[in-house]
Amino acid sequence: MFDDIEFLVAETFKANPAANPLFETSTVKAPSSCGLIFRMQKSGATFVIRSVASQDMSKDFDGANSNPKIISKLRIEGTDFSDVKFFECDSFEIAQTIQKQMSNRRFPIHEEHICNVSDPGFSWWLKDEGHSISILFSLSHTDQMSDLIKLGPLGDCSLAHRKFQKIYGFFNTLFPVKSFSCGRSRFNVSIDLGARGYFDHLKQAFIHGEFSLNLASYIEDVENSLTASQRVEFQSAHFFLKELIIARSFWLKVQGLLEQDSF
Repeated sequence: MFDDIEFLVAETFKANPAANPLFETSTVKAPSSCGLIFRMQKSGATFVIRSVASQDMSKDFDGANSNPKIISKLRIEGTDFSDVKFFECDSFEIAQTIQKQMSNRRFPIHEEHICNVSDPGFSWWLKDEGHSISILFSLSHTDQMSDLIKLGPLGDCSLAHRKFQKIYGFFNTLFPVKSFSCGRSRFNVSIDLGARGYFDHLKQAFIHGEFSLNLASYIEDVENSLTASQRVEFQSAHFFLKELIIARSFWLKVQGLLEQDSF
């Protein structure tokens, strides 16, 4: 009789290992917000981001009880979910944009070691010259990498080129613009020396991946002071920049995981 019971228990654990008290599965608690559910897969000198945009990550991901489609998109095999990460976004639309831009692409871990004229890489780069900043959508043979800050693959270059051309007015509300230009390979904006406004706040937003509280509050105040027609264009520019800054924040998280080798 006891042999029969032991056999049945063993067969139960074989069919459903999670039911075994000795079987440990690592499940990470997802936040109750929209964002990206993601994990990273490393292969040699490259890595791939597997991600799913979610309107509520706590509902979409719950370890072994998650939607099978999500498990499949994350390429999870077995019952170990310890390498699943979460990234909160301001909106589901931004999460979708980041997923489209960065998911299922193979990136080199050390991009700066292989960039050259024929292969400028995938990242955007920032050049800080004190009174001006340039955002390079790709590198050229005249760019010195030591003078640049790698921002990551923040967006589609052709789309960014069109959108940057339309946000002169937005920038001019943040600081007095001296010069403004946007070509297919880079965007540049500068100010007069001594007339900084929120110029440094914008620069730091691109570097650190977040708007300062002062800048966010100022943008909100400006938006509230505009007429309905003016507000549409202003909000469009603000949303575009917000997408880029949040994408930068996500890439910083990815870089941190790469440096820690914790995926």
